[in-house]
Amino acid sequence: MRLFSLDFLDLTPKLVSKAYAFAESNHYGQVRKHTEEPYITHPVAVAAVINQLRQDEDMIIASLLHDIVEDTEVELIEIVNKFNIRSADLVLELTSDKIEKKKMGKKKYLVEKINNMSSDALTIKLVDRLHNISDINVDIVPIGFAKWYWKETRYILEHIDRNLNKEQLALIGLIDSMLNYIKILYNFNYSVSAD
Repeated sequence: MRLFSLDFLDLTPKLVSKAYAFAESNHYGQVRKHTEEPYITHPVAVAAVINQLRQDEDMIIASLLHDIVEDTEVELIEIVNKFNIRSADLVLELTSDKIEKKKMGKKKYLVEKINNMSSDALTIKLVDRLHNISDINVDIVPIGFAKWYWKETRYILEHIDRNLNKEQLALIGLIDSMLNYIKILYNFNYSVSAD
Protein backbone atom coordinates (compact mmCIF):
# COMPACT_ATOMS: atom_id res chain seq x y z
CA MET A 1 0.00 0.00 0.00
CA ARG A 2 1.68 3.22 -1.18
CA LEU A 3 0.55 6.43 0.48
CA PHE A 4 3.55 8.56 -0.41
CA SER A 5 4.87 10.17 -3.57
CA LEU A 6 8.52 10.80 -4.34
CA ASP A 7 7.75 13.38 -7.05
CA PHE A 8 8.49 16.40 -4.85
CA LEU A 9 12.24 15.84 -5.30
CA ASP A 10 12.00 17.38 -8.78
CA LEU A 11 10.82 20.64 -7.23
CA THR A 12 13.14 21.03 -4.26
CA PRO A 13 15.68 23.70 -3.40
CA LYS A 14 19.37 23.00 -3.89
CA LEU A 15 20.11 22.18 -0.22
CA VAL A 16 17.28 19.62 -0.11
CA SER A 17 18.60 18.02 -3.29
CA LYS A 18 22.05 17.93 -1.68
CA ALA A 19 20.55 16.24 1.40
CA TYR A 20 18.84 13.67 -0.82
CA ALA A 21 22.13 12.89 -2.63
CA PHE A 22 23.94 12.65 0.73
CA ALA A 23 21.30 10.31 2.17
CA GLU A 24 21.18 8.20 -0.98
CA SER A 25 24.95 7.71 -1.08
CA ASN A 26 25.20 6.90 2.64
CA HIS A 27 22.22 4.53 2.66
CA TYR A 28 23.48 2.88 -0.56
CA GLY A 29 23.13 -0.89 -0.39
CA GLN A 30 20.74 -0.79 2.58
CA VAL A 31 17.24 -2.18 2.06
CA ARG A 32 13.94 -1.87 3.88
CA LYS A 33 13.15 -4.71 6.27
CA HIS A 34 10.87 -7.27 4.59
CA THR A 35 10.25 -5.28 1.37
CA GLU A 36 13.85 -5.31 0.10
CA GLU A 37 13.25 -1.87 -1.44
CA PRO A 38 16.25 0.48 -1.39
CA TYR A 39 16.33 2.08 2.06
CA ILE A 40 16.38 5.59 0.60
CA THR A 41 12.69 5.19 -0.29
CA HIS A 42 11.83 5.54 3.41
CA PRO A 43 13.49 8.88 4.21
CA VAL A 44 12.26 10.22 0.87
CA ALA A 45 8.69 9.22 1.72
CA VAL A 46 8.97 10.90 5.14
CA ALA A 47 10.41 14.04 3.53
CA ALA A 48 7.62 14.08 0.93
CA VAL A 49 4.96 14.19 3.64
CA ILE A 50 6.84 16.85 5.61
CA ASN A 51 7.05 18.86 2.38
CA GLN A 52 3.26 18.60 2.01
CA LEU A 53 2.66 19.58 5.64
CA ARG A 54 5.20 22.32 6.19
CA GLN A 55 7.41 23.12 3.20
CA ASP A 56 10.07 23.83 5.82
CA GLU A 57 13.49 23.25 4.25
CA ASP A 58 15.26 22.35 7.50
CA MET A 59 12.55 19.82 8.41
CA ILE A 60 12.69 18.29 4.94
CA ILE A 61 16.47 17.97 5.20
CA ALA A 62 16.15 16.40 8.67
CA SER A 63 13.53 14.00 7.30
CA LEU A 64 15.89 12.88 4.55
CA LEU A 65 18.67 12.42 7.10
CA HIS A 66 16.65 11.18 10.11
CA ASP A 67 18.19 7.67 10.14
CA ILE A 68 21.63 8.51 8.79
CA VAL A 69 23.51 8.88 12.10
CA GLU A 70 21.88 5.78 13.56
CA ASP A 71 22.25 3.53 10.51
CA THR A 72 25.44 4.68 8.76
CA GLU A 73 28.94 5.91 9.62
CA VAL A 74 27.89 9.58 9.27
CA GLU A 75 28.47 11.71 12.36
CA LEU A 76 26.29 14.61 13.40
CA ILE A 77 29.06 17.17 12.83
CA GLU A 78 28.96 16.30 9.11
CA ILE A 79 25.31 17.31 8.99
CA VAL A 80 26.12 20.60 10.74
CA ASN A 81 28.94 21.29 8.27
CA LYS A 82 27.11 20.23 5.10
CA PHE A 83 23.65 21.58 5.95
CA ASN A 84 22.77 23.60 9.06
CA ILE A 85 22.46 23.47 12.82
CA ARG A 86 18.66 23.31 12.92
CA SER A 87 18.52 20.28 10.62
CA ALA A 88 21.32 18.65 12.63
CA ASP A 89 19.49 19.34 15.90
CA LEU A 90 16.37 17.68 14.51
CA VAL A 91 18.39 14.67 13.36
CA LEU A 92 19.93 14.44 16.83
CA GLU A 93 16.47 14.47 18.42
CA LEU A 94 15.38 11.69 16.06
CA THR A 95 18.46 9.53 16.62
CA SER A 96 18.15 6.85 19.26
CA ASP A 97 20.79 6.47 21.94
CA LYS A 98 21.47 2.73 21.70
CA ILE A 99 22.74 2.46 25.28
CA GLU A 100 19.74 4.26 26.79
CA LYS A 101 17.35 2.33 24.56
CA LYS A 102 18.81 -0.97 25.77
CA LYS A 103 18.82 0.15 29.41
CA MET A 104 15.21 1.39 29.41
CA GLY A 105 13.69 -0.98 26.87
CA LYS A 106 12.79 0.24 23.39
CA LYS A 107 9.11 1.09 23.97
CA LYS A 108 9.69 3.07 27.16
CA TYR A 109 12.73 4.79 25.63
CA LEU A 110 10.74 5.86 22.56
CA VAL A 111 7.87 7.16 24.67
CA GLU A 112 10.21 9.24 26.84
CA LYS A 113 12.01 10.54 23.76
CA ILE A 114 8.75 11.44 22.00
CA ASN A 115 7.36 13.16 25.08
CA ASN A 116 10.47 15.35 25.36
CA MET A 117 11.40 16.20 21.77
CA SER A 118 10.63 19.47 20.03
CA SER A 119 7.34 19.86 18.21
CA ASP A 120 9.08 19.82 14.80
CA ALA A 121 10.98 16.63 15.66
CA LEU A 122 7.74 15.04 16.87
CA THR A 123 6.03 15.82 13.58
CA ILE A 124 8.87 14.12 11.68
CA LYS A 125 8.79 11.16 14.11
CA LEU A 126 5.05 10.70 13.61
CA VAL A 127 5.43 10.79 9.82
CA ASP A 128 8.29 8.28 10.15
CA ARG A 129 6.06 5.94 12.18
CA LEU A 130 3.16 6.45 9.74
CA HIS A 131 5.34 5.46 6.80
CA ASN A 132 6.72 2.44 8.63
CA ILE A 133 3.25 1.24 9.59
CA SER A 134 1.90 1.86 6.07
CA ASP A 135 4.63 -0.39 4.65
CA ILE A 136 3.29 -3.46 6.49
CA ASN A 137 1.80 -5.71 3.82
CA VAL A 138 0.39 -9.17 4.48
CA ASP A 139 2.03 -10.56 1.33
CA ILE A 140 5.51 -9.54 2.48
CA VAL A 141 5.69 -8.91 6.23
CA PRO A 142 5.52 -11.94 8.56
CA ILE A 143 2.69 -11.92 11.09
CA GLY A 144 5.13 -12.02 14.02
CA PHE A 145 6.78 -8.76 12.98
CA ALA A 146 3.41 -7.16 12.19
CA LYS A 147 2.11 -8.00 15.68
CA TRP A 148 5.29 -6.77 17.36
CA TYR A 149 5.29 -3.46 15.44
CA TRP A 150 1.53 -3.07 15.99
CA LYS A 151 1.98 -3.53 19.75
CA GLU A 152 4.94 -1.16 19.91
CA THR A 153 3.10 1.53 17.97
CA ARG A 154 -0.09 1.13 20.04
CA TYR A 155 1.99 1.40 23.25
CA ILE A 156 3.67 4.58 22.02
CA LEU A 157 0.38 6.22 21.03
CA GLU A 158 -1.24 5.32 24.34
CA HIS A 159 1.65 6.86 26.30
CA ILE A 160 2.10 10.17 24.49
CA ASP A 161 1.71 12.73 27.25
CA ARG A 162 2.36 16.19 25.86
CA ASN A 163 0.69 19.03 24.03
CA LEU A 164 -0.06 18.17 20.41
CA ASN A 165 -0.95 20.49 17.57
CA LYS A 166 -3.71 19.76 15.01
CA GLU A 167 -1.20 18.40 12.51
CA GLN A 168 0.18 15.92 15.06
CA LEU A 169 -3.32 14.88 16.14
CA ALA A 170 -4.16 14.23 12.48
CA LEU A 171 -1.00 12.15 12.04
CA ILE A 172 -1.85 10.13 15.16
CA GLY A 173 -5.33 9.60 13.71
CA LEU A 174 -3.80 8.29 10.47
CA ILE A 175 -1.45 5.99 12.38
CA ASP A 176 -4.38 4.72 14.42
CA SER A 177 -6.35 4.05 11.22
CA MET A 178 -3.39 2.11 9.82
CA LEU A 179 -3.21 0.09 13.05
CA ASN A 180 -6.88 -0.83 12.66
CA TYR A 181 -6.27 -1.72 9.01
CA ILE A 182 -3.34 -3.97 9.95
CA LYS A 183 -5.37 -5.66 12.66
CA ILE A 184 -8.00 -6.53 10.05
CA LEU A 185 -5.44 -7.35 7.32
CA TYR A 186 -3.65 -9.87 9.52
CA ASN A 187 -6.91 -11.10 11.01
CA PHE A 188 -5.89 -10.46 14.59
CA ASN A 189 -8.90 -12.24 16.06
CA TYR A 190 -8.07 -11.31 19.61
CA SER A 191 -7.03 -8.23 21.45
CA VAL A 192 -3.30 -7.69 21.12
CA SER A 193 -2.14 -6.20 24.39
CA ALA A 194 0.17 -3.18 24.10
CA ASP A 195 2.22 -4.27 27.14
